[in-house]
Amino acid sequence: MEYKYKFSVIIPFYNTEDYLEEAICSVVDQTIGFKDNIQIILVNDGSTDNSADICVRYRDMYPDNVIYVEKENGGVSSARNKGIEYIEGKYTTFLDSDDKWDVSAFDKAYDFFEKHYDETDAVACRVKRFEAQHSYHMLDYKFNAGTRIADLNDPEEYYSIQTLIAPLVIKSEAINDLRFDTRVIIGEDTIFCVKLILEKCKLGLLKEALYYYRVRNAKNSACDKIKRNKFFYDEMLEYYHLGFINYSKEKFGKVIPFVQATIINDLMWHFDAGETHETLSDEEFDVYKQKVKNILRNIDDDIIFNHPLQKSYTRRSVAVNLKYDIDYFKSLKIKDNKLCYDKYSVFNFASCSMLCMLNSMCADKNKFRIEVLIANWLLKSTADGGRLVLKVGDRFVKPSEVLEFVPKKVRTIDGGEFYYSSCIFNLKLKLKEGETVNIMPHIIYGDKTVPIFLNCKIAIPSEAYYTNCLAQGKYNVTYDDNSIQISCE
Repeated sequence: MEYKYKFSVIIPFYNTEDYLEEAICSVVDQTIGFKDNIQIILVNDGSTDNSADICVRYRDMYPDNVIYVEKENGGVSSARNKGIEYIEGKYTTFLDSDDKWDVSAFDKAYDFFEKHYDETDAVACRVKRFEAQHSYHMLDYKFNAGTRIADLNDPEEYYSIQTLIAPLVIKSEAINDLRFDTRVIIGEDTIFCVKLILEKCKLGLLKEALYYYRVRNAKNSACDKIKRNKFFYDEMLEYYHLGFINYSKEKFGKVIPFVQATIINDLMWHFDAGETHETLSDEEFDVYKQKVKNILRNIDDDIIFNHPLQKSYTRRSVAVNLKYDIDYFKSLKIKDNKLCYDKYSVFNFASCSMLCMLNSMCADKNKFRIEVLIANWLLKSTADGGRLVLKVGDRFVKPSEVLEFVPKKVRTIDGGEFYYSSCIFNLKLKLKEGETVNIMPHIIYGDKTVPIFLNCKIAIPSEAYYTNCLAQGKYNVTYDDNSIQISCE
């Protein structure tokens, strides 16, 4: 098939006059050469600001390269679909009107795609945030193994997830009748991406090409508002998560691991209750919760526990609780100083974390008051539950008081609440000059006593933390990775 251009760039927009020209210029300035190689399709989705003036100016400036289309407001999906009608490039990209491409991206994408044209229908470029943030996108880990063609049926590539359409360079002939789902107000690009990619189950990953994704200082994007919209809890589950399940079953006879990984990547963000109870009635919440259960029963435990992004203790617990209707934390067991669920290691007691922290420490002569904060779920784990104690020298000391410490209590959709417990220890030490006592936190689970890493960074002033010494009256306090040492001068 003959194409007039190497690239068609579809830019849908609605009231983005502050950003639109920057997006257009990032295409015009491409090193591959704009006039000979690139078509821009500007789709005005009923804007009421001055965006149209910008488009007309560029259309008049580059009449052979720029198409300007106006339509009634119908959402980004309908605008993208309109733009598809005008494609004349061998490769297509969908540029969000507040984002931009690196000037060499098309050069690099074209060279890569030409070498691998028959292997894949899409090539993903790296995404770097700008304006309010300056980091790479959370899914950037998939580029760690370098530029390549990822076989999504390979267990090593199950998590090479592509959720954004904008940094994707697409073989135009592969689009065919595929269109964006106009019923979906968020996640519509992921649905398009996945259906496109599943035709070959391969995805090009081009580490050297950059797409710049704007995170606005003004919180007014669709993503910022979605959790207050009932669509997030109802239709999105139907069209996105359950939609993927049904599509994969129809195409492959099962929900393949790559699709499972894509589903759980998004679904886990539902598990912090957040605005759920503010948005849904009790009846609506029950329906929502049952849909989540139905989705999770199509996800393998391997996908839940091995997802490189979803390492949250609380979200994993919600996934298992809802999938199996069990008490996840009561199901955990101690193996090799780790909390484990079945074959999966959940928590390593020796690892540095924010789950056990020294919150305060003060002394009055030989009396010490030590406050340790511990994640409450650690005390609820295993069939026996746990108790935090301090090992002071050779003896174990129980807390004199245990309180809820709730600067921010996290509620989850399975009814769980996560916060810290404040364990207060009052110690009376009788140390002779030159003597030192070692203090280390432990958790007792039934007949097992496990030492746990104590994070001291919160309680210890930075100047003392880095000199590793804090004076308390006539006593000196030092600390290492897992304990406190108190010595008498």
